Amino acid sequence: MRDLIRLTLPEYIRLLGRWLWLLIADLLGIIQDLLFEFPLVSRLPNGFWVAAFIVFFILANIHAFHKLRLQRDKLAEVLDDRDKINQTLSQLARLRTEGVALRNQAMSLEGEKAVSQWFGVYKSWQDRVMVQISNLSPAQAEIFRTLDLVKIRDLPGDLSKELQDYINMLSDETANLKVLIDKCEPLFQPD
Repeated sequence: MRDLIRLTLPEYIRLLGRWLWLLIADLLGIIQDLLFEFPLVSRLPNGFWVAAFIVFFILANIHAFHKLRLQRDKLAEVLDDRDKINQTLSQLARLRTEGVALRNQAMSLEGEKAVSQWFGVYKSWQDRVMVQISNLSPAQAEIFRTLDLVKIRDLPGDLSKELQDYINMLSDETANLKVLIDKCEPLFQPD
């Protein structure tokens, strides 16, 4: 109700301006012809019916305009969010590139210390991806978090089994990230 008075009413009045008075004058003539043909109506003062009609007519118009303004504001908010979504998609694309480089780096790791450091970087990458996907959709973030069957790829035999598993998971995650970006990007491009 506060929005109706604070935002909608002033905008509505500015929009109608001088045309509102012309419309009211025209409607008064129509009302005069219609109202006075009924016996019950003819007993009530003419001014009462005219004033009631005008008040309800104006209130109905203001209410309809208010609903329309709320829909317009929601649409404007969605269109404004499109830039934020495009920025998130760009960030996800950069993270995917980073993930591919991280996967390629893992293929040549030697020593437990290097592998341990790589795991830390990988977990950090996963967390950053999850934050960005959550900005798009918490549901998509949960879907991304849960890998189905991981495709086993032929990797060099000198890598530990655990590292091979993580490389395979990272490969699937980067592929899933590409699918998500490809699916979302056309939805939020400007016309």
